[in-house]
Amino acid sequence: VGYGPSGRGESIMIIGAHSIIYSKKPDADRAFFRDVLGLPNVDVGEAWLIFGLPPAEVAVHPSGKNDVHEFYFRSIASRH
Repeated sequence: VGYGPSGRGESIMIIGAHSIIYSKKPDADRAFFRDVLGLPNVDVGEAWLIFGLPPAEVAVHPSGKNDVHEFYFRSIASRH
């Protein structure tokens, strides 16, 4: 039992996530996810690929530096 959004004792279950990887070479990293790892993907325009990681996904964003990441959770809460 954890403390969910209400602040009361609730069970929390993570049911999905969205990860973002920032990269100086996003095209090369996207090619790695697509060609080497073989992850399913959707081109959302201009070669911007979103990769499936059921039940989650990951995207590579261009950036002036490496080693910057974001991770978002989708969760549900149930009361006891």
